[in-house]
Amino acid sequence: MRSIDKFNNFTEKGRKQIDQICLTAAKVFGQNGYLSATLSDVALAAGTTKGGIFHYFSTKEELLFLIVHRYMNNSLKGLEKKLSAVKSPREKLYTFISHHIHNYVEHQNESRLALLERSNLPRESLEVIKEGERQYETILRSIVDGVVKEKGENLDSVRLISFSLLGMCTFPYMWFDPEGQSTPHQLIETIFKIFCGNLKIDQS
Repeated sequence: MRSIDKFNNFTEKGRKQIDQICLTAAKVFGQNGYLSATLSDVALAAGTTKGGIFHYFSTKEELLFLIVHRYMNNSLKGLEKKLSAVKSPREKLYTFISHHIHNYVEHQNESRLALLERSNLPRESLEVIKEGERQYETILRSIVDGVVKEKGENLDSVRLISFSLLGMCTFPYMWFDPEGQSTPHQLIETIFKIFCGNLKIDQS
């Protein structure tokens, strides 16, 4: 049984406690840094004991794995559901960008852990996360391929284009403040316009 499966065997009360621990740990790891933060820090912030953490998680790595795995899994499921409701390649492209940005805005701590701390996971756990990432990337490449074909072009660089777009959608975590002057909607619109070549710059 993979370690992820054991969390489904707890009672409803236990699963709610796990949810709370994960939410708190994501914040603590994000603020203090994963390597610096301890399970005692998580327990204090969650209003429980270190023993209470160990009742559900064997190690700090297992806690990080569950946080990142849930984030990746929920992101995939949410994206697939949204894409099923649209048809045209450009609509799918906009949907992808919107989903990615909103997912970051709504889950900033988890998103940053997935980006910055996943390398601290054991090899087997990291491979599970990478498999989810590959599925996410495959969906994006399919969308980009559809956009390219819709324009009547035949490019061999769909992978390059896809990863360029993924970078545009991912790296706002370094500078974008959802509470700042620019809104998530404005960021989504800007990325979409840049990618589609529709951004008009006033040269006067």
